[in-house]
Amino acid sequence: MTNPEHIYAIDAYADGELDPIRAMEVEKLMTQRPELRQRYESVLNLRAALRGAAAQDRASDLLQPRIERAVQRTAPTVRRWAALAASFVLGLVLAGGLAWTLLVPREPALAEAIVSAHMRSLLAEQPIDVASSDRHTVKPWLARKVPQSPDVVDLAQQGFPLLGGRVDVIDGNPIATIVYGRAKHLVSLMTFAKPIKLPVESTVAGFHIRSWSQGDLTYVAVSDIPASELATFEDDMRRSGT
Repeated sequence: MTNPEHIYAIDAYADGELDPIRAMEVEKLMTQRPELRQRYESVLNLRAALRGAAAQDRASDLLQPRIERAVQRTAPTVRRWAALAASFVLGLVLAGGLAWTLLVPREPALAEAIVSAHMRSLLAEQPIDVASSDRHTVKPWLARKVPQSPDVVDLAQQGFPLLGGRVDVIDGNPIATIVYGRAKHLVSLMTFAKPIKLPVESTVAGFHIRSWSQGDLTYVAVSDIPASELATFEDDMRRSGT
């Protein structure tokens, strides 16, 4: 469970309210706790979405003078009540929009979270929690970390050798990730035990994503290898029964 003090620190960091020393401590903490980095990125994404929505809700150049003239003809008391009512309505709209954003996952947000998890692994000193080319080592390790462990296969003969596995945190849930190699690149194969909404093929920040379901699991592969090679990886995984 996330420490409430950590949540407060992340929010304060996003608001720019921390001194440099405390800010450095929070940055170090986010490198150690992926769920805190995810919350920070969610706060930034939410603010950007609200700013974008607010920027679109602007009165037209023809409507603005009419509103001003109508307000000038209104008694001061009525103006005060109108302002209060408008503030109340605006508060309801913003609160409703915030609740919808928090409770209903957006496909772009999920894709961004998946790519962010992959990028964090590339920036880490060790992108793999358990480094092994033996599937009999990787699968039991993942089974101890997540409720439902996927099958682990080695695709070395197809050009995607098994490198190991790790646990990512996506949307607050631990996700088993199997890591494969491709020349000098990494392919992260994330496994979701519940249905998710993602396009079959997409690209975020230069990283290609492929998603498919098989059995009770949904698989998401992400990498910076060419999209055609990632499609080949999916085909190889499907033929292996995964």
